[in-house]
Amino acid sequence: MAVSLVSDAICSEAQAKRALRITNNLHDEEIKEIINIVTARIENIVDTGVEAADYREWYSGDHERTLITRHRPIIYVERVSYGITNAIEIQYTGSDIRALVQVYADGVRTVSTSASGSQTATSSTFASSPTMSTMATTLNALSGWTATAQGDDARSYDLHPVGGFNAKDSAIMLTYPDNDASAYRVDRDAGMLEFDRFSGWVGEEFTGVPRGWSNILIEYRAGYEDGSIPNDIMGVAVETVATLFAQQTKDRSSSSEGIGGHSVSNIDELQLDEILRQKLRHRAQIPVGGMSG
Repeated sequence: MAVSLVSDAICSEAQAKRALRITNNLHDEEIKEIINIVTARIENIVDTGVEAADYREWYSGDHERTLITRHRPIIYVERVSYGITNAIEIQYTGSDIRALVQVYADGVRTVSTSASGSQTATSSTFASSPTMSTMATTLNALSGWTATAQGDDARSYDLHPVGGFNAKDSAIMLTYPDNDASAYRVDRDAGMLEFDRFSGWVGEEFTGVPRGWSNILIEYRAGYEDGSIPNDIMGVAVETVATLFAQQTKDRSSSSEGIGGHSVSNIDELQLDEILRQKLRHRAQIPVGGMSG
């Protein structure tokens, strides 16, 4: 089966072939596979995606003033939302002895279990029910389930993510963040948001980001747009692809060629990762993925 380059490949097949001085197409599939591997390794080391992408992520607040995003550099921040507003009330009123409801990455999942142990599970996706009202209608149409939209309409994928809640004994209220933060600054290179004010302000004293579990929703774009990947990352990617290709095609016992100051024949995978970390250390020193005081 033909191998395709991943959409966020850090270097191109042509760049790798030039580095290897390869002018034919005999090794194209192998080179593509290595590029995919190298892309994943480098992104793991710098702890973020490299190619630009849109992200929609939930963060937990604990009265901190600075939020550090999971990906950088930030290109723009579309939205920072917080708060809790009722969206959909749902309850199981059928004959099964157990019923659970949860909000997962792609929608709302309902599961009921009969006395015999058989389960009826349904996943109602955000894509097919894009608003709170249409989601409530979809859920209400399920056998044994009753759902009612609450208050103003909103996008269904804004629902707070929750695990399996018992919807048999009482109604469950699904909620969403209804407030958009407006006073914050962005450090794009560091992937940091510093808030001037939040709903946590008391008088003139700043009390920080509202406390809660997965209560802050951030929508933003981060990474490097086409043609803007830094030369140091691109160079390390090309060099590493060449190193891995050479490892697979040359006799280690007889090879004395060095790439990047290291002997190809003596580099195993762990050593290669350590070399990458050293070369990209300056881009992997910023902690990511949470709050900072």
